[in-house]
This record gives sequence, C-alpha cells and structure tokens, in this order.
Amino acid sequence: ACVTEFRITDTTVNTYGYVNTYLDYESDGYNGDGNKVYIDRSCREGATLLAGSTYQFMVLTGDVTAGENARVYIDYNNDGSLDNTELVMRVNGTAANQQLKASITLPTVVTRSTLVTCTPLRMRVISERGTVSPINVCGALSYGQVEDYMVIVKGNGPISGGVSITLPAGSNPSCSGDTLKFRSKLASGITAATFRWY
Repeated sequence: ACVTEFRITDTTVNTYGYVNTYLDYESDGYNGDGNKVYIDRSCREGATLLAGSTYQFMVLTGDVTAGENARVYIDYNNDGSLDNTELVMRVNGTAANQQLKASITLPTVVTRSTLVTCTPLRMRVISERGTVSPINVCGALSYGQVEDYMVIVKGNGPISGGVSITLPAGSNPSCSGDTLKFRSKLASGITAATFRWY
C-alpha cells in the first residue's frame, strides 16, 4: 500500500475553465521511495488554503487489488500532536489504483477556536491496505505508507470588524512619550480577539 499522488484543488471552476490546484505531489510509492514507510515532505511540499473554504482532497493509491484506505489529518492547533479530532478525510477504497476523494471544508476561528492561522501546520496523509483496520494516526502500519506535508490556513474571518488608530490632536507619532489610541470593534460572533504588533 502506498501514496502515489496527493492533490488539493478548488471545488469550483475558475474563469479559464480549470480548477485551481494548491498542491499536486506525485510520489514514487513505497517501493520507489526506497521502501520507506514514513516520508516527511513538510519542509518542501505544501499549500496555502483559506479558512472556511471547501477543497477537493485526492489520494491516488497503489496497486493493492483489495483496495487501500486513505486518511488525512491536519494539526489545526499546531501542538505537534495529531489526534482523531483532526481527521479531515476518511475514504476506504475497493480496488487498485483508485483516486480516493473527499470535499473538505476547513474550519474558521469561529468554528474551531483552537485553529492556528498563518503558520505552517503538519498535514499527514496515510494509505494502508483495505484489509487492515483500524488506521491509527501515529501508530505502526502493516503495509501502508505515511507522507507529511505542510499547510498554511489563512484567516477568512468576518469582515465587519476592524481596528482604528487615532493620534491625540497636535501629537507627533515619532516623538517619545506621545501616545496612540487603539480601538477595536469585534465582528458579530467573535467574543474575544488577540492582536499582535510587529
């Protein structure tokens, strides 16, 4: 069992009649990859996706006649530990060389409060023989292959909020001791916000 290709595309057709492709990586599979069960591609291969948007995930499996099962996990909270709450794709195959597909809607900070945005997150793609059950995100595989990629989820939050910055009348922002006033207005549905200044 092996991952021979992993692809993320839009679910809509763009103005040129094609779908937008965000990640399309062809692997050599288990045998072609030097019989490696685990391959870390997270520093070289990845995609930047928009929170709240829907994407088509596809795993092309190997030539196991009975089929292969595919799982995809994303470490949404960036705690370095993948778990079952971060399972985004679960598709079971029935034949060799199948394109296992699923439409995935990414969460937002409103729907998943622990979502880390604008930071590289680990995305794990697993393919295992269909006769092996269960597939554990961090467990040993019997005949399968694991490939890690990187995904950055960009915020797609409410647009009605904002931050305004005002200077007291007659002040100079470059003078030491002058103050700036920051005021934020949270969008509907947001109960708390964090601001970072760089």
